[in-house]
Amino acid sequence: MRNQHDAEDQVQSAFLRVLEHLDQFRRRARFSSWLNRIVINQCRMRFRDRLHTRSAATAGGCGDSGLQVVDANPDPEQGLLERDRWDSVKTEIRLLPAIYREALVLRYLDHLSLTDLADRLEVTVATVKSRLFRGKIALRRRMLANSRSGTGPRPMLKVS
Repeated sequence: MRNQHDAEDQVQSAFLRVLEHLDQFRRRARFSSWLNRIVINQCRMRFRDRLHTRSAATAGGCGDSGLQVVDANPDPEQGLLERDRWDSVKTEIRLLPAIYREALVLRYLDHLSLTDLADRLEVTVATVKSRLFRGKIALRRRMLANSRSGTGPRPMLKVS
């Protein structure tokens, strides 16, 4: 969570969820495993909330609302580099063929599961995996070409 106070808050929220949903615990697994999964999910939800808050603030419309977005990155220079990299990635994603761009955006920005993504695109899961793989390769090649030509920052993506 990047700081102890946030981590403690999320653990406390997770414990409240456990108490509220204790009746849903199925004794197939150990209680500690169930509890750990709830804590992890709670932290992930908090990260998603932070991302959505930042996205809403940068998209405009909340400039006069008094909402203040705090940068979680303590180093301004590193934050600027990451922002430049992210801008480069977004630019290159826009230039990808539509079948790759759509798959990448839905999977990694909208967080759709492979099954949901296959349903949405009306293709098989195998086709989704292929498009994601090829899209990541195409994106990585574009990012590497930009870094070599000096038109963009170093790539931050790894294809696994």
